[in-house]
Amino acid sequence: MPSPQSDHKKLDALKRRAKELLGKRDFDPAEYSGKNEEELIESLQMYQVELEIQNEELIRSREVAEKNEERFKSLFANAPVGYCILENNGIVLDANKTFCDYLQLKPSKIIGKPFEKFISSESQDEYYFHNKNLFNEGVASTLISVGDQPNKLHFKISSRRIQLTADAGDVTLTTLNNITNEVNYQQKLAESEAKFRSLIDSIDDVVFTLDTQHRHTGVYGKWLEKYNQKPSDYL
Repeated sequence: MPSPQSDHKKLDALKRRAKELLGKRDFDPAEYSGKNEEELIESLQMYQVELEIQNEELIRSREVAEKNEERFKSLFANAPVGYCILENNGIVLDANKTFCDYLQLKPSKIIGKPFEKFISSESQDEYYFHNKNLFNEGVASTLISVGDQPNKLHFKISSRRIQLTADAGDVTLTTLNNITNEVNYQQKLAESEAKFRSLIDSIDDVVFTLDTQHRHTGVYGKWLEKYNQKPSDYL
């Protein structure tokens, strides 16, 4: 708690500062010499009320700005997609909770590190061309993977060059949409189709599929090779 002595020192310093500022202004005491005390008191009271009104407006403006800042921070932190803010050199300036949860890392293990550090080796080329497009066009998007098996995650990454404040340089806002479930489903579907084709192609029976107009959409079986036929002869 500040001592009374330190408070007096601060007050004296403020008074000295006020005198210095007043001395630099165009103030003519003669302007007020013809006024009586009541007029001077009324003028001082009006001036005091004006200052109080201005102070209240400043307080309200500050409260609104603080609420907007809190709202922005909450939206950024709790967004359902991953958010990262990157410097020009790719260093992570900030990352929201969703992205940290994706990587299962604390913010201190992410912020201040190169973003490319978290991208799997198989996606480094995609990320390189992503950055190249970003700096040429100002926006870019691609598909990347993060981490290693069995915990590898797949994302659609979208980046945009933005200016957070009027007096600051550009940064990169990057969003990451988790498409791991979709990618895994497509992989399982492709594996299932490959197994089906391998099974069908190994039997001697004639197997084919038709559309609603009875046109061939698929022709399978070892008989194709046996009789020197090709699927394109029927499709």
